Amino acid sequence: MSRWFSLILYLGCLLALVQAATGAADAEAPAASEPAAEGGIKNTVTRIIKAYINGGVIPVDYEERAKKDEADGVVRITDANSEELLASPGDDVWVIVVHGRDADFLATAFTEAHANVTKRFAKDAAAAEGDAKAEIEHFKFGRLDYYNDWATCTRWLITKPPYLVFVSENNGKKELRFLSFPPFPAEGEKMYKLIKDGHWKNIRPWKSPYNPVDGERGGNRNPQHPAQRRAAAGAGRPAPAAAPK
Repeated sequence: MSRWFSLILYLGCLLALVQAATGAADAEAPAASEPAAEGGIKNTVTRIIKAYINGGVIPVDYEERAKKDEADGVVRITDANSEELLASPGDDVWVIVVHGRDADFLATAFTEAHANVTKRFAKDAAAAEGDAKAEIEHFKFGRLDYYNDWATCTRWLITKPPYLVFVSENNGKKELRFLSFPPFPAEGEKMYKLIKDGHWKNIRPWKSPYNPVDGERGGNRNPQHPAQRRAAAGAGRPAPAAAPK
């Protein structure tokens, strides 16, 4: 605690000095035709302090994220709307990528592979007709932020991103299936075939008392922060399936 306090105190003093220097420079400099973009030490220090104040939650540019989600044809899954997945029409199959920080190379690679799949499905749907078109359109694609929407990840016992989660219905009950990296690669073509050819059905659905769909303990578990939830990992959930060849 003392180390964190010292760090925040130091960063706070540094930020104050940077702001004072910036203000003095602005007062002396002539007005520019265009405002300069903020950045450098000031933004870095501010970001670190905000993350600490928010309990480790990394600040996100939600406007930029929403634009990218829309461009990629995915729905943003959050702690607020995740329960709606369990009430979606029975024929719908949700394919959700659970990702980490935007700066994480592995998370970005997995998210981009997932985005390529959504675009392939959109093209397939545009070219198809009748029942074939309807079958393709039953696949819905979503993204879930592991760090900012951790309550849902806790209920699903996800301990580390990236993950693919399939939410479907069988005999009137929702089923959850999980696929992790490794063994599954961050490759759009393999991910596309996994979904398109129906191989995702070969992944064993989660059956345990902790299942949030129909498990006797699934609906009563208190969400924990990611640092606390690892002790509950693997509570009756099947191991991730191997990647199809």
